Amino acid sequence: MEEIAKNDMKKPVVYHPRKNSLNCYEYLLASFISKYDFPYQWLFSDNWGFYYAYGNEFSAWMGDCPRDVNLTKIYGVTDTFVPEFRHLIQFMSKVQWDEECFIISADAIELPWHPNYTHTSSIHMVIVDGYCAEKGEAHVVDWFPEYSGWIPLRILDLAWKKGNRMHSVFSKPIFIGTNSLLVDQLKLCRSNMAGEQYDHGLTGLLGVERLKMDIISYNESDFDYDKWWAGIFQVISARDTFLEFIYYVHNEIAESSIKEMYANFIVVINNTVQTWMTFRNGIMRSKLTKDFQIDKNVERLEKIILLEKECLEFIDNLLNAYKETEPVYG
Repeated sequence: MEEIAKNDMKKPVVYHPRKNSLNCYEYLLASFISKYDFPYQWLFSDNWGFYYAYGNEFSAWMGDCPRDVNLTKIYGVTDTFVPEFRHLIQFMSKVQWDEECFIISADAIELPWHPNYTHTSSIHMVIVDGYCAEKGEAHVVDWFPEYSGWIPLRILDLAWKKGNRMHSVFSKPIFIGTNSLLVDQLKLCRSNMAGEQYDHGLTGLLGVERLKMDIISYNESDFDYDKWWAGIFQVISARDTFLEFIYYVHNEIAESSIKEMYANFIVVINNTVQTWMTFRNGIMRSKLTKDFQIDKNVERLEKIILLEKECLEFIDNLLNAYKETEPVYG
């Protein structure tokens, strides 16, 4: 029987108390990197962003997500070009199971282990790490929710087709660490926090401050609540995954002389995330009550601005501390 399965993906260690701070796709990337005993948290080492293009147009990033940039820059991972194919079986013989990571999208309504099975359609991501031609089964790995096992390829194929047919084949990671990596990433993060002004919008704190000013003059008809709900979720996720990186640094590589600084930074980032969550929940309440409550939302944004400025100050203090000592990168 021809059976190829490399079920040695590692469950990633998440230091963040909120284990859902990583989404299903990020769990898979973390698992793939952890398989080779590399710390995956560097994916999120500058994962802080805010982009405001005026009106209802804002998100975490103006361009590429730093997580995706770091996958190549820090881990040397590339997305192997794969020609389009109509059925998953056409691809099973092409994967180099020992060296590559095959990730596909799938509609959770067709995945037997998923809570949404049979009743709710939603895009999910899984790793396919094996194939048995005789049984017509594929081996899948999922961490959110946790599952590892064989599934009939026809079921997975249907889930993939209903899940927008997305797929990636990632090359084996090689951790590209340098003695200056931590400082370099903190500097990038500082730049993301502070922000810049562009013809088409603003980033970082500049963007948040402009959003607060614009809200004051908004009319009820100006708001697209669904866009706000989605955009703020991106912003929260960016900060929450960066927080996982700071937890990692604090627990694994921070020198004893600045451990307390990282511990205090964790508290401030967490407060920032919680305040963004409060703001986002207020947007949903506004949609349901049809009352935006401008004064209350401006007040929430003012709290966010103060906390984000405090985060920026922590980055500056850390960079100053590293002028006195050389950081360890991994």
